[in-house]
Amino acid sequence: MATFNPRRFAQPELLRTIEPARLRQLLSPYRDYLDGLGAGILRREDDGLDYGELSRAIMNLDEKAPMELLEALYLIHEMSTESGMDRLLAAIRDQQLAIDVPVTATPMDVAVLVYLENRELLERQHAMVFIQRARSYYCFDGSESWRGEFTLPDEEKLRALEQQMDDWFDAHHRGRGCRVMLFDHGPRMILVVRHGKSYRRDSAVKKDGESASVFYRPECFDLVVYDREFNELSIRTDNVRERAMYATTVGLHLFGDAQFFRLREKYTLKPLLDRNQASLSCGDLDELDWVRLTAVAFQSPDEGEDVEIQKGKDLIESFARKGFSFPHDANLVNASFNAKFRGAPRPRSFTISNANKACFTRDGDSVVIEKWMRRRGFMNGPIRNRNHARPEPPLASH
Repeated sequence: MATFNPRRFAQPELLRTIEPARLRQLLSPYRDYLDGLGAGILRREDDGLDYGELSRAIMNLDEKAPMELLEALYLIHEMSTESGMDRLLAAIRDQQLAIDVPVTATPMDVAVLVYLENRELLERQHAMVFIQRARSYYCFDGSESWRGEFTLPDEEKLRALEQQMDDWFDAHHRGRGCRVMLFDHGPRMILVVRHGKSYRRDSAVKKDGESASVFYRPECFDLVVYDREFNELSIRTDNVRERAMYATTVGLHLFGDAQFFRLREKYTLKPLLDRNQASLSCGDLDELDWVRLTAVAFQSPDEGEDVEIQKGKDLIESFARKGFSFPHDANLVNASFNAKFRGAPRPRSFTISNANKACFTRDGDSVVIEKWMRRRGFMNGPIRNRNHARPEPPLASH
């Protein structure tokens, strides 16, 4: 599965930030392929690296490029920021790994070094970054009749699940090479699914100045999160067929029933129809100072498909002051809010965009905001799993 757009890495100034011997060690396993693209410098051990030559070779990677090379360049580029370096260094310390990182190492150096010494560490830390970036999910209810005790899948079960997903992606022109990584976050089990998307072609410039096409398969990361307490599956992908596949695959391999999960209307905006501050109160939550409605879109039964949008810093206060009321039988389409977390310097936003999707500024906000939603009536069920597993401490950095 080719998963890398070479433009992200093929810059001489970027390649120069990697210690030369380490860069040669990274690329040497693929020197036969790169030599065919004009990077013969890798065969001349005594010569210095020609970064322009390497840059042109990487820019001209094609569909014949080794999958391992493309994945290496992608992961290294993604983790070569200062925050990525800090995360990798913290993981090395926390796990007491025997990886000697020179004090002069650049962020790109650190990413390359960790890839060469412990690729799994780099992959898992990259997956953790993606988990924290995720903001929106589609929700599925587990079977109401289930009263079992959930246990994490073992390696055999995880690989079987991964194989079925891989077969699905291959059959739908996304290629093979799917990888599933499991993270135990106490009450939540998180699966990070890395897979390819359909092929793309981009224009590029060859070393002789001629235009050419770069042919590659973009990489994609999806999240599948199971909440033990509420027997609920949350999926982060915008592709409706992939969402259905994840729900049936997880249901089959983890619960023995491909129909275990069903799409649910998790969220409702009905409390806003009352237009009073009580619907947004948060005095019963220590984590929040206040919540304010900042935008709402709605449809009137008499206006067909037209959507009206109201925006403001505090719409509930504005509605009261102006005497505004929603039309009778109005359909509230979506709403945006600001929430002031206690101790936070500024409020953070979240949006309920339809009956089973919400978006948060930070992934960590969802735990507190959803607790608030349940208490204020913005969430429909589900009934808690009475026999859910006892929550365990969340993982720190691995």
